[in-house]
Amino acid sequence: MNKQHQIVKGYLDAVSKMDFDNLMKLCTPHAKIHSPHFGTLEISVHYQKLFASAKSVKMRLKDTFVGTENKDAVIGDYVSNWTMKDGQSTGELELLCLFALSPDGKIAEVKMYYNSPHAQEAFNLSHQPMRRTGT
Repeated sequence: MNKQHQIVKGYLDAVSKMDFDNLMKLCTPHAKIHSPHFGTLEISVHYQKLFASAKSVKMRLKDTFVGTENKDAVIGDYVSNWTMKDGQSTGELELLCLFALSPDGKIAEVKMYYNSPHAQEAFNLSHQPMRRTGT
């Protein structure tokens, strides 16, 4: 398991446990997250909001992909399922996140990409799982 995979796995494990302190240890002090749902926020603010309204979180890492030119660019391919305190669930949501790592191996930025149910409905899309190509 490479260093980049361990960082992404640690991030997802901390989110799954709703362990804010360990999550922040993996990030630079002003790390940003870009989410289609919440826009751009500091990771600390993003997860404080989510953890405050969540009952449980499950994250399952499927794979990681490290940049060939830039080893500090990592894509995490994973499945997320959030249950909120009001009982609503996101259901299984497939995500890709682009992680930008700092020179000291901390998460400096996360760009989140997913096909939300709202986007599927708005654009009349059917959810198709991603397939790896060229391998």
